[in-house]
Amino acid sequence: MKTVNSHIGAPFTSKENQWVGYDDMESIEMKGQWGKSLGLGGAIVWAIEMDDFHGVCGQGKFPILNTIKYIWRRGGPVVVTPTAERTGSPTTTFTYPPPSITTPTTTTTATREATQGCRDNGYIRDKRNCRKFYRCYQTSEGWSKAALYCPGGLVFNTKGLYCDWPQTEPECGIIP
Repeated sequence: MKTVNSHIGAPFTSKENQWVGYDDMESIEMKGQWGKSLGLGGAIVWAIEMDDFHGVCGQGKFPILNTIKYIWRRGGPVVVTPTAERTGSPTTTFTYPPPSITTPTTTTTATREATQGCRDNGYIRDKRNCRKFYRCYQTSEGWSKAALYCPGGLVFNTKGLYCDWPQTEPECGIIP
């Protein structure tokens, strides 16, 4: 019999001091509905190798991925209809969405030079260091950017917007 944590909607099983949580199509639909209600644009699968690639479990091939695809491609909200009775008592209480937490704020004033090059949300490469690039974003105070670096030996590819080998960006030369 399946036991579901009623606060998070995900099934789990246990024996003595061992506990395993997992997702099924119902929990994926519930999480998808929650994600869509937050205005998120999609979902990610942490352990894709756990999906049923061969369809041996009786729900067709790729049931988890197909459920995610179905949720995010259709327009309206997801309506979850449980197929099994939900039992069990949760040991942890979760609130969705989480309650507001007041934290101290830090104010950063960006100079014109610090945000130079940022005219749109997205990525730009540093003009002096091909390994360094910035994530530009707009705030209520104007443009801001976060500095990021490609791993050793790679440079920021300005066409693909990802870290790549130096030969893809001839103006960068060889990077130590």
